[in-house]
Amino acid sequence: MKKSDGSTLSVLECTATELKAQDDRLNEAYKKLGATLKQQKRDYLVASQRRWMQFRDADCGLQAELAGKQYELLRLNNCFLYTTAARAKQLEDYLD
Repeated sequence: MKKSDGSTLSVLECTATELKAQDDRLNEAYKKLGATLKQQKRDYLVASQRRWMQFRDADCGLQAELAGKQYELLRLNNCFLYTTAARAKQLEDYLD
């Protein structure tokens, strides 16, 4: 973000790059955790992840709508970024 010139497009590009990195981190933690669990616990993980994704989508959508048209896309992307990073950390913590 510090390298962006402050334009909306540059900020969105930076956010998209970081979101991709956090999404990769999340997917890796999810796979590693799933590989350590027996079937019943793995089923809970799958259900939890699906519900988390539904919550993330709904909550970030709400935040974007409340931000108003001018900031809607920025807010949506930021919400996805920070929510995904937090979930990745949560799953990584489960591995410890």
